[in-house]
Amino acid sequence: MSSETPTDGRCNARTRDDGYCKNYPVSDGDRCRQHGGESTGPNPANLEGNQNATKHGIHADPANVLDDLAESDPAGYEWVLSKYDSYLADAPFADGSAKADQLKHIATQEYVIWKATGFQLSEGVIRQTEDGDLKESPVNLPLDRLQRTVTRRLKELGVLDDPDTKQANAERDKTAVLRDMMVSADGDKGKNHGEDTTTTNNE
Repeated sequence: MSSETPTDGRCNARTRDDGYCKNYPVSDGDRCRQHGGESTGPNPANLEGNQNATKHGIHADPANVLDDLAESDPAGYEWVLSKYDSYLADAPFADGSAKADQLKHIATQEYVIWKATGFQLSEGVIRQTEDGDLKESPVNLPLDRLQRTVTRRLKELGVLDDPDTKQANAERDKTAVLRDMMVSADGDKGKNHGEDTTTTNNE
């Protein structure tokens, strides 16, 4: 949500449409969560010996990933918002709703999937250890799970129709058309029968 001019008591960060963010800021801050409110960036202590969060974020909270992107990767942040907008156009709910927030998390997870896939390809799906053993990439299983989770959640939110639902709807449409044809045919029969009877009586 954005406005053409700043609004008192709102985030007022500049938005992609060259407006001002109308979200409320976080407590004791001047920006909303989406635009970095309460975000202090990654904790170096948490990153020591574990660079997965900076490489792909597959184990990170989507809200934290989005907050980090707003500061560290504006292009990635814009990609997530663009993905969100495209999904929202097909969604049966409006921006600003609780379901819309879930959809933004899903768009963020799609960015994570893209990053994790790149990490997987660069590091190798199967890697050889120093001992010569073959070892599966650590992102393989969580990446597969996340991809399936994203698809399932999009279906649950009504943004993505699954094949079974599409087929069921198509069958219902066919049944409705056939039923209308049969009703129409029965009506025509009744009319014809009535006309024939009238003709016979007149004779």
